Amino acid sequence: MGFYVPVSSQETQVKFLDISDGLSNNSVVTIFQDTDGYMWFGTYDGLNRYDGYNFKVFRNRINDKKSLPFNTIYNIEGDSKNNIWIGGANGVCVYNKTSAAFHPVKHISLNKKPEIVKDIIHQVKAISKNSVLVASQNLGLLVFENGSFVGSSVPLLMSGNRNVVHNYDAVAVQNDTKNNRCWIYVRNVGLCVYNNDSKRLKVIFPFAVEVKTLELASDGNLWFGTDEGLFLFNTKSGFFSENYFSGRCTVSDILIDKKKEMWVTTDGNGIYKVTGKEKKQFCTVL
Repeated sequence: MGFYVPVSSQETQVKFLDISDGLSNNSVVTIFQDTDGYMWFGTYDGLNRYDGYNFKVFRNRINDKKSLPFNTIYNIEGDSKNNIWIGGANGVCVYNKTSAAFHPVKHISLNKKPEIVKDIIHQVKAISKNSVLVASQNLGLLVFENGSFVGSSVPLLMSGNRNVVHNYDAVAVQNDTKNNRCWIYVRNVGLCVYNNDSKRLKVIFPFAVEVKTLELASDGNLWFGTDEGLFLFNTKSGFFSENYFSGRCTVSDILIDKKKEMWVTTDGNGIYKVTGKEKKQFCTVL
């Protein structure tokens, strides 16, 4: 179903997709576009690949170790080797497109032995050709380097550089390549910065706003998806914009694709695709 809404003397097209189009579930939590141009959508009931016409749905199959390990998907990401990383309610796995198989990843535990990651995974982010960051609920931030599927934890340096925390809830990751850093949202802490060289994580803007997803804007500011809607955060002043939605809507993920078009997924309200260069039109459209 598509519809047009006039905005500032021009039209912005929004295309809507839901279960009637083959989507496995209307609660879409995450979105990703791979190097082949496919759109991937993670839901509470399966992983979906969209080719522009049809959906292919991946789900766990009992006794099939090569199938998706879990059906509740929270994040999707691709790495430099063309693998697809999937984070969910019970860990993180990697989909090899050549073998069409899913494989779990591991982390170094307190006893120094590799263990399969079983934590709730909020986000996976490939920050370079050699590094992938995983944001987890209890293990904090995990870093995977040089093609390894065994990760290590990153301690959090609190304000004042005095206290170090190892068990924290890392929720969202956004790479800032220009400044060789990543923005990390940590629940009940605020916005933090991960230095790609030193591999140190520290708090920059303490706040209590509940953030679900981050996306870097072209001007260096950050789009925040929250339980209330969509906001633009000024990374210099620390100020939030007004809600870009006219009403309350839980934004689960944001993606600016190769065409510079913004895709916004929601919890229970489907997917919104907004075309047009002026993203300030977004609130009027929705």
